Amino acid sequence: MRLRKPEKGDFTISKLAQIRLYLAEPAHPPEAGAVVCAYPQNLDLTPESQFLKAHGLAAAARCTTDDPRIIRSLVLSGRGAGILPEYLCADLFNDARLRLTPLPKGRDAWLLIQNHLRRDRAARLVIDWLRGCFADLRAH
Repeated sequence: MRLRKPEKGDFTISKLAQIRLYLAEPAHPPEAGAVVCAYPQNLDLTPESQFLKAHGLAAAARCTTDDPRIIRSLVLSGRGAGILPEYLCADLFNDARLRLTPLPKGRDAWLLIQNHLRRDRAARLVIDWLRGCFADLRAH
């Protein structure tokens, strides 16, 4: 699985789903302001980083991590703001302490299959299982 479509390689590529992204922040930010979480510089081309940069939030980031669970923890503390994928937001949408704003652009999840494994029975079981895991996201 990849979150970015590779440009070349000896495999079959299929899109599993598009993952929606949300800016999660305190509904009532602390006086000192929310700690903005950003991704490391090597992820500057992701929709998350591009959004933060376009809205002047990247320069204000005081937490840099590539782990969305850390961002989620800071957001839940009421002191952090950052971008989270939809699958980490399910229980946050009804939390009155938070404000979740959908980003205009999401992330695509891609399945790469080495061509020699496409007809392998065990590989097919894993492929079908992975596609099933993303079925709900594809329905959106």
